[in-house]
Amino acid sequence: MAAPCIVINEQNIFTRLNCYQPENGQIGFLLGNYSKKVITILSCSSCGSSDSLDLKFSETIELLPGGISVVGVLFQTQEDADINLIKQFCHKNVSKEFESLCNTEYLVVCCVSENVGSIIPKENVFLYNLEQHDVTLAQVNAESSPVDLLTFRITADLPVKFTTNEKADLLSTAISHIALLKQDIQSDRAVFQINNSEILMADEQLESLHTSLEPNDVATNILDHIEEKVEDSFSRMKGKKSKKKTSGEQVVDVSLMLQITQSPQKAEAPVAYYKSGLSQEVSFHLPVNAIVQTPGSTPACRLAGLFITCICRQLTAMTMCMQKYSANEICLARPYHFKPLGCDPFITILYPDGKTDEELESKRSQLHELLLLPQDRPLLRRCNAYRFPADKKGNVYLENTHIGLKNDGSDGSKVYLVHGTYSYHHYMQDKFNDDKWGCAYRSLQTIVSWFRHQGYTDVPVPSHRVIQQTLVDVGDKDANFVGSKKWIGSIEVCTVLNQLLEVTSKIMFVNTGSEMANKGRELAQHFEIQGTPIMIGGGVLAHTILGVDFNEKSGEIRFLILDPHYTGSEDIKVIQDKGWCGWKGPDFWDQNVFYNLCLPQRPKVI
Repeated sequence: MAAPCIVINEQNIFTRLNCYQPENGQIGFLLGNYSKKVITILSCSSCGSSDSLDLKFSETIELLPGGISVVGVLFQTQEDADINLIKQFCHKNVSKEFESLCNTEYLVVCCVSENVGSIIPKENVFLYNLEQHDVTLAQVNAESSPVDLLTFRITADLPVKFTTNEKADLLSTAISHIALLKQDIQSDRAVFQINNSEILMADEQLESLHTSLEPNDVATNILDHIEEKVEDSFSRMKGKKSKKKTSGEQVVDVSLMLQITQSPQKAEAPVAYYKSGLSQEVSFHLPVNAIVQTPGSTPACRLAGLFITCICRQLTAMTMCMQKYSANEICLARPYHFKPLGCDPFITILYPDGKTDEELESKRSQLHELLLLPQDRPLLRRCNAYRFPADKKGNVYLENTHIGLKNDGSDGSKVYLVHGTYSYHHYMQDKFNDDKWGCAYRSLQTIVSWFRHQGYTDVPVPSHRVIQQTLVDVGDKDANFVGSKKWIGSIEVCTVLNQLLEVTSKIMFVNTGSEMANKGRELAQHFEIQGTPIMIGGGVLAHTILGVDFNEKSGEIRFLILDPHYTGSEDIKVIQDKGWCGWKGPDFWDQNVFYNLCLPQRPKVI
């Protein structure tokens, strides 16, 4: 059998390694999928020293979506990579137990030396045959990009209900009932409904449940059967539907159902039990929310099996979390999905209900180390959880309105942008008329939204009244300021950020608007290191700066401006086409007015 070809998403690998540089001798797992004799490496994680492969494997697998697994190992060395070195490494570190855990014929072994830059040399990628214990140089397909993955999100609210005596160990009893639930799911009782379609799927029963899917159909064929309601009022009245669009990010929502009735050959006569004594009834629901990521070419008949494996793995993780955090009462675990650093694949973490982010800091620190994430910013808090397209429906605020803008920067210039996500706050939103006086308030709201989206705070975006009351509470304004239409500036924005969010800010003073053309290097450094939106106030106007296009040699600069003075509806086309969010030259600023800039600083927390 021919050895598989290797495709590596090197950008994801080096994004991780650049965030968290492991010491020489430390190793990590290569994460990806194996299909049609191609091993695709999507990302990597850390597993510390070379003697901890077995220990870290289950901890890593627990975080991964279905369809993604450990496909190899990565290690750093000061020596040049060669087959003898790799053989020596494999024979020493790849144990029999680890071989059984991998569930694959080949293990990719990738050697990264200190002088490797942004690519992994082909001569540093090897294949270790787990059956023959032989090492060969891998065939790396540098021209192919990693295969696009189709994401399935399986949700269910699974009831657990039992009666027990008052002396029984509730946690042990609950865990035993969850184990029975897993057995039900692994039997022929589990049925999956592809939302917004008529497709029902069960393990090895695809044809009998939905005849419109052919036996040779693959995962992407399911998209042809998914419909969504047409948004215009006429079609809504007629109940018309349209085919689901497949452009952009594609997530298929799936519901898990359990059959109540059994097939005739398995039907049994009911048996009633009677037991006297004091008892108590325990009832709770398990919030299953599992993800499967698989190539679109995956046979459709295999999907239900992937769903079942992934759900059962999540139920096992739930019981482990319950055992760790339950005390006098059962502590339920809830799954959250993340895409830290924007890299595939998804990461799923179970957090116990009732525990605050502060109480879970040590857990997050360990996860940051395991996933090669920076230790100075929150990426895995609950509010950092990935929001799927279906979750964003009903959001009244546009997000990241700069995405898709055309930038006609000069040759040799470099763009420095706000990091992450923000919401666009502007005049007349929230059914509140602040036209001609509330621009700085709206800029402050945009900044607060950034800190919320990035997980630094769960403080709500403050209203104008809350902002005013905060300034009164700290002694900055008189009591009659609350409810007024008085302007605020950069200093007040700094004060409110510090008081409400405990966020400090730097103030940049600019004597005239003409001097803004000379601030390129300082602003570029801010966006490169801090990445927060900047509030700028001058004269009677306030704006938000989202980035700069700066030419280091010529000094030329352009500013990415988010304008809070917009009074229209949440129409991204109008906002971009009319310049309410757009690139502006230095002449955008009033050349004869002084400006103050509030540069919020990112707290160093996780």
